[in-house]
Amino acid sequence: MFKFIFRTIAVFVILIVAVVALAIWKGGDGFRWVGGKTESAGRAVGEKAEKALEGMKEGMDFKKDKEQGKAQEKNEGINKRKKSE
Repeated sequence: MFKFIFRTIAVFVILIVAVVALAIWKGGDGFRWVGGKTESAGRAVGEKAEKALEGMKEGMDFKKDKEQGKAQEKNEGINKRKKSE
């Protein structure tokens, strides 16, 4: 277990040193590029999620309308029975 913790800490230290070195050497251009790509991916995922949510909402509305229609038909049947009595 100690080896795993030590290796994990070592990997994080190496990654931090690499990020700082790249930031100094390249001036952050690579990070801006990654940020731009991440932003465009986030927008694409957001659009897909909106479409999926709209579809789910329409399905739920259809189901609710269908249930209300059944309830209304049931109430109309009860009202017809009351009038005939």
